[in-house]
Amino acid sequence: MSDLAVPSLTGLDLRTHGHLVPLATEAVGFAANARSAATRRAYASDWDGFTTWTDENHLDPLPADPAVVALYATHLARAHKASTIGRKMAAITAVHEHHGHTSPTRHPAVRDVL
Repeated sequence: MSDLAVPSLTGLDLRTHGHLVPLATEAVGFAANARSAATRRAYASDWDGFTTWTDENHLDPLPADPAVVALYATHLARAHKASTIGRKMAAITAVHEHHGHTSPTRHPAVRDVL
C-alpha cells in the first residue's frame, strides 16, 4: 500500500498546464501528509494482511466485493478486538478510495457484520 504515501492528481495533464506544476507538487505534499507516518505504516500492514487473506482464498482485493470484506471481518473477529477490526476496515477504505473505488466497508452487508 505504499502508493498511499504518494498521492496522484488524476484528471489533470500537467504537460498542457505546466504553470500548475508548483501547485500540483504542493498539493501532493499536503495529501501525502494527510495521515501520520504511523497511520500510513499501520494501514500498509493492514492492507498487506487483507491482500494475503484474499490471495489465500483466491479473491480479488481491489476492488473488493462487499461479501469478501464481510467474510474478512468475520475472520478477524476470531482473534481481534473491535477497535483493531475498525482500523483494518479503515485501511481497506483508504486504499479503495485512493484508487477511485467506492469502499466496500460502507455496504450494508459489511456494516451489519461489523
